[in-house]
Amino acid sequence: MCMAWKQEKNYSERVMLIYDGLHYDALAMSPYDGAPKGFDQTVFSVRSDRSIGLVENFALNLVKDAQK
Repeated sequence: MCMAWKQEKNYSERVMLIYDGLHYDALAMSPYDGAPKGFDQTVFSVRSDRSIGLVENFALNLVKDAQK
């Protein structure tokens, strides 16, 4: 699993793509446990520090755990 992105542009939203060795999937986050799939969020707002906050940290930790 790997993640890479360019932050050169001043986009206001970002989609995180996760590569598992075969294909890419968009990272989807549920607002709460048991939420219907229609509530999953795949587009995240970019903050003033150019991050997407806790979602970005979660995705980075997901990748680190997969590489162990």
